[in-house]
Amino acid sequence: MVDWQNVTAWDPSILDTVVDNLVAERKKCYTASESIQDIDKDVTWTGEGATAAASALGKLEDKTAELLADFGKLIGVTEQAVEGVKEVRTTVLEAISLANEYNFTIASDGSKVEAAEDDPTVQGKLSECSGLISKALRKAEETDAAYAAALAEVTQDQVPVTESLGDVTPGLPDGPPDGATPEQVSDWWSRLAKDERQRYVDRFTKPEALNDESIREQARKFGNLDGIEGWARDKVNRSLLEWDIEDTKHQRDAVPGNNGPGEEYTAEGQARNHERARLRERLEELEKLRGQLGAEEGKPPKQLLLYDPATGEKGHENLHAAVSYGDVDKAKHVSTIVPGMTTTVDSLVEPAVRDMGNLHRVASEKAGGDPVAVVTWMGYDAPAGPPGDWGVFGPEKAQMGGDRLVGFVEGIDASHKSEGNDLHQSVLGHSYGSTTSSHAMTKVKPGVVDDFAMYGSPGAQGSGETYNVPEGHTYAMRYRTDFVKDLRNDTEFFESLGEDPMKDPNIKHLDSGYSPTEDKSLGIFGMKFPLDFGAGTHTEYMNDGTQSQDQLANVVVGKAG
Repeated sequence: MVDWQNVTAWDPSILDTVVDNLVAERKKCYTASESIQDIDKDVTWTGEGATAAASALGKLEDKTAELLADFGKLIGVTEQAVEGVKEVRTTVLEAISLANEYNFTIASDGSKVEAAEDDPTVQGKLSECSGLISKALRKAEETDAAYAAALAEVTQDQVPVTESLGDVTPGLPDGPPDGATPEQVSDWWSRLAKDERQRYVDRFTKPEALNDESIREQARKFGNLDGIEGWARDKVNRSLLEWDIEDTKHQRDAVPGNNGPGEEYTAEGQARNHERARLRERLEELEKLRGQLGAEEGKPPKQLLLYDPATGEKGHENLHAAVSYGDVDKAKHVSTIVPGMTTTVDSLVEPAVRDMGNLHRVASEKAGGDPVAVVTWMGYDAPAGPPGDWGVFGPEKAQMGGDRLVGFVEGIDASHKSEGNDLHQSVLGHSYGSTTSSHAMTKVKPGVVDDFAMYGSPGAQGSGETYNVPEGHTYAMRYRTDFVKDLRNDTEFFESLGEDPMKDPNIKHLDSGYSPTEDKSLGIFGMKFPLDFGAGTHTEYMNDGTQSQDQLANVVVGKAG
């Protein structure tokens, strides 16, 4: 039986600590269980002693299995209790606030609420306060009873020992719940022991396992789960990439050839030619992606943090991928670059890896020894540009991509926090990618992105005031000869994309210096007269050795402005 005086002292943080302790103890139990199984495998002698040893080890294995089930039960029910206590706490504070505002007196058992004076004008508030107290006590009774019943199951050895995922995560869910936030995903992952995480990943990386469609679909989901550590996503995604390459080869080889003269001109022949061409292009794209993921001596590792083949659905007609130059799990500075118009994984891979490598080198020199990771994120269908695609003049694709980008950067943040690692995170948006990333900055949780920069931007969603980025840490940069400037100033092509970030008083300007094209231009009396006002300068911000590259490197390590 709970009463008001008792309930007012309820503190959910105490149970949060209990959950953390239970998680830590479960990890120890899992490690012990693995050690016992290893010993059992090493028992190779025969005789009475061997039989007795095997029996004893079997009993220990059974006991650890029971303990793991108990720990899983305790973690789950304690979490439920935490949520219940939080609800009670919120209601209690509302009641106390109301009582303080109107000078009400609450009986110690919560049975009565009295006003200081007989004032009919406060009777409604008096009734409201009484209702809140009743609500808090009801919820407290429910939470207390449910928790007590669950604890009794554990103490009375009533928790069933069930196997899950081939007994990889005993006592815990096989994965995060459907629709889980990056924080919830990271929370589930952090509860697994290191050996569990490895075993979980190993399940998805065996070619024979991926031949099973259900396992393969689980792997595709896991590899793109925002909140999972980068090393795990990378390993699973690389395995899927290899499987897709081999499968595409088999599909290509299975398409019949044309058997007679003129057959290629028939409807059937043309269909076969079209299918072979489609598969050939798909294979080339996948192999190009694989080719850029190889390790290079003396250079940071690369990670495939997103791998999602085209589905044909709206907003996903192209392959989506995100490649990191540097280890995102160990990095103190993680920067995500969002490319713009005409960009696909196929067109991006080689130049992106080159630009990432150069930016990583310059940023690392500025980071004072702290590790850096630079990610190129192509998790959306960037507009191909006119005449085939006029989407560049509208925000729809930017908004779809921005929504996906939110989960990606929140996942990196959550993964670092769950491991207790410090992180400085930045986002760099180029061209239409600035429109995409600016939309994301209006939706990302505060405290996730520390610095945000737009360069060569045709228009920004929201404004410097609406971005969930620390004040004074949003930047814009544009070359003097970037054609985007003239299109914004002299036409209405980009009006629907949002305002020009270069004109936003809440956004700091970064001096880009001269573009490489300008540096090659005609110079008279110390002034430069560019010979190229075309698209060339629009794509030169990341060129090695430029002032614009140096400015972006400053953003990456939090030294801009």
